Amino acid sequence: MVKKRIYWKNIFKSITQSPSRFFSIFTIVFLGAAFYAGLRNTPQTMENSIDHFLNNQQYAQLTYLSSLGFSENDIALLDDIDGIEDYTYGYQFDAQLKQGEQLKGVTVYTNNDYREDMVNAPDLREGRYPTSHDECIIDEKMALEGLSVDDTIQLTNKNGTKSYKIVGIVNDVRYISSVDRGVNSLGDGTNSGFVQILTSKNEFMALPDELYTLRGEDVLYNQISVRVEGTEDYYIFSDESDEYIEIFNSRIKSALSLQLSLIYEDIVSDAQGELNDAKELYESEFKKFTDGKTEFEKQILEAKLKIIDAKMQLVESQTQIVTAQEGISDEVKEAASQLQVTTDKLQQSLKEYREAMEDYNNDPSIGLPSDEKIQEQLSELNSMMSGLNMLATGLSQMASANSQIEAARLEIERQENALTLTELTTREQLAKGESELAIAKEEIDKAQAEINSIPKGALYTLTRHENAGLVNFEANKMSIASIATVFPLMFFLVSALVSLTTMTRMVEEQRGQSGTLRALGYTKQDIIVQYIVYVILATLIASVLGMIIGTQVFPRIIYYLYNLMLFEVNAPVQISSGLAIAIQTLFISVFVTLLATLSVCISELNLMPAVLMRPKAPKLGKRIVLEKFPSLWKRLSFQQKVTIRNMFRYKKRFLMSIIGIAGCTALIITGFGIKYSVSEVVNRQYGRVFDFDAQIRLEDEITTKDAKLYETNLLNRSEVTHVEYLNTQSVQLEKDKESLYG
Repeated sequence: MVKKRIYWKNIFKSITQSPSRFFSIFTIVFLGAAFYAGLRNTPQTMENSIDHFLNNQQYAQLTYLSSLGFSENDIALLDDIDGIEDYTYGYQFDAQLKQGEQLKGVTVYTNNDYREDMVNAPDLREGRYPTSHDECIIDEKMALEGLSVDDTIQLTNKNGTKSYKIVGIVNDVRYISSVDRGVNSLGDGTNSGFVQILTSKNEFMALPDELYTLRGEDVLYNQISVRVEGTEDYYIFSDESDEYIEIFNSRIKSALSLQLSLIYEDIVSDAQGELNDAKELYESEFKKFTDGKTEFEKQILEAKLKIIDAKMQLVESQTQIVTAQEGISDEVKEAASQLQVTTDKLQQSLKEYREAMEDYNNDPSIGLPSDEKIQEQLSELNSMMSGLNMLATGLSQMASANSQIEAARLEIERQENALTLTELTTREQLAKGESELAIAKEEIDKAQAEINSIPKGALYTLTRHENAGLVNFEANKMSIASIATVFPLMFFLVSALVSLTTMTRMVEEQRGQSGTLRALGYTKQDIIVQYIVYVILATLIASVLGMIIGTQVFPRIIYYLYNLMLFEVNAPVQISSGLAIAIQTLFISVFVTLLATLSVCISELNLMPAVLMRPKAPKLGKRIVLEKFPSLWKRLSFQQKVTIRNMFRYKKRFLMSIIGIAGCTALIITGFGIKYSVSEVVNRQYGRVFDFDAQIRLEDEITTKDAKLYETNLLNRSEVTHVEYLNTQSVQLEKDKESLYG
């Protein structure tokens, strides 16, 4: 009993006699465990904290936007889907906020009311929630840029303009990043923040009137936010969470997509039905017009033929009178002869024309025959008749006959003039009717094109992967995880080398004590146990304290710095401490040092007790390669020669010194490298990538001529060296035939 008491007293005496050695191991293991446990637990702490914040604010895991809007019947479909914890609906639209002379792009959200347990509940930082249609709450980041409670802002987009009074300042669970605020379809495409208003009396800002007319609905919304049951059991950034949420996303998308398809079919079907009625009426009127026009052409031709027959008879009578008159001059005879030839030709043409008209009456599809030849011959006949009339009127003996012929000719002319007038009047009416039919056809074609261009309706799904803030937060969490995998191991490597060196020196210094204990009857195990206890007391307590302090301190510091620089998560830190990380820390801290100690102890205790009680003989010196070069070796001092020989004489110490110093240097270089890499990002981004000093956004589009004028005016300023015009806008991307809302 006394023997064991003295044994344990000797163990604790070895600690009190060399406290610096004990605390050197304690300190280096403590720092290594603190760094390792703290950094390795930081990613999970960040995830726990953001997960806790999102759950407290009732973050909607799924958001749906529709280009055709959602009616109340569409939204009611969600009541039939199991697994939905809660949902809200309203409007989400882009607008420009006018602040002084500046226009900033903002995203506007609406809700029927505001309460603390609502989906996507705002984190109220100042003021109150809106209670009137002309009140709003704004982003805290926007408040830092000059806006405050009781200020009035003006929101403008293509649907209208309205002024709102700021009554509160909030943080929104959908905007946790203070750097990336998303995109905007107005202005230069950047989004400065968000504004929240009430749904009532603000509908006109969100959706155009044409959409209400198209849908035939008095009330429409364009955004639904859904919170899924059971998501508290999963970490938000885990694959399990994505797979779980995707199950409900598929159900909701199927129901809403099917409803949108039915809506599209109804809209197109109703519009097409009305257009088909108009088409049938048009076809009926067009047929009536075509039949009437054909009948008119036929009647006109028949009337013209009757007039031609009358003229022919008049010519024959006039010819007979002239030829029968005695004393007719040769000139009259010649004119009469030519008139007879022309009359014969005209009769032949009329015969052919009548045959063509009979063919047309039998088969209208061949078209009306042309009367151009008859008209030419008739014109020639009229000319000859005028000449013949002049000759005939010169003959006194033809006065009575000519008087009758003249009366007949005047009657023919009267009938011909009346026919011409009727033809002109009717053709004007036909042209007017044809024009009206053409306009009707154009309107029908235009209506058909509008029906064909009716959008089928796009349904956009927004998950955490479309949330810029959450994506950035996850990326930063993964960056910390990558650093935590490598950086602490370097520190542990240095810690292990320091512990190994310290324990090796301690075992060698206590050779005599170990030999004496062996000579007094203590076993090898007894001697090894005292070093094991020494190591465990130094490393176990240090590693446990390091894990506790490191897990509590480092995640809080990193989380605070990230929130200070990049994020706006005003949620308490939820410290995470994984069992696997604790076991890894203990193994590296305790067992690595313990194994190093055991290896040294076993190699020493294999010697005889008498040999152990004697001082250890120094290692024999050896000639080194450098001594084979006398010209160089002789130039070294005695101290330099001893140092170089000892480097090769004690190779283990030499290697441990190199590795230890290299590891410490690597840690220092890593720290400075991270510092200067981060600080240089801004200079490179805005000095090399964005090579401009100022950016001016034009509210309205300008012509090339105006752009050249502005450029000239700017370049005339001494401080301006280069001007370049750009067109920036938001676009919609498609991946695997699915639209990605941007």
